[in-house]
Amino acid sequence: DPFHVETYEDVVRRNARAIRQKLPGSGIDYIWISLGNLKDREPGNWLDWNRKLLPSGPQALVRDLAAQDFKLGLWAGVFWMSSRLEARSASLRDAFLLRDGKPMTVPHRELGDQYILDPTHPKSKAWFEEVFRTWREWGIRYYMLDFLYSVSGSTPGKYRADHYHNRALVPGPEAFRDSLAVIRQAAGPDTYLLVSTGPTFQTVGLLDAVRAG
Repeated sequence: DPFHVETYEDVVRRNARAIRQKLPGSGIDYIWISLGNLKDREPGNWLDWNRKLLPSGPQALVRDLAAQDFKLGLWAGVFWMSSRLEARSASLRDAFLLRDGKPMTVPHRELGDQYILDPTHPKSKAWFEEVFRTWREWGIRYYMLDFLYSVSGSTPGKYRADHYHNRALVPGPEAFRDSLAVIRQAAGPDTYLLVSTGPTFQTVGLLDAVRAG
């Protein structure tokens, strides 16, 4: 149990050793960690590293995994902002998607209510660029981009905002792809991008794989 019994970092390092020792030739290139790298495990704390669970820090972990021919990957529900992060939420409040004039939220059974960033808003794009460029500097080369249905509009249509900031873009597909292009550029062409919980065909040409089950 990497959250309550031992440090997440110990689990990551032990699993990496086990893969190389017990599964030689398996072709596994990435070690992906989820939530444990975020301070307080809160979406939105993307650049606030959890030193309690992963005390070595991102660069050291990237370097040590690279010595075993692994690349470090992260979970990234980047269109979410935890409602519990009051200061960060306040700084991005005018970039939240609205429904009936009020910020929309996505409920999560463990993470609480999440605000949704407008994928076309300049503040959102600047935030995405800062996050993914910083992660790239740390050496991250894999992401699982999650809960994309929150910004995809009419497809699948669960969260439909009053409008997007950039009204020149087709609501839904074009606005959705506009933000993914920003993320792809900031993450870099050599970074593997997997997406989940959202549209499938709308990601073609920008991302590497889709979890469609």
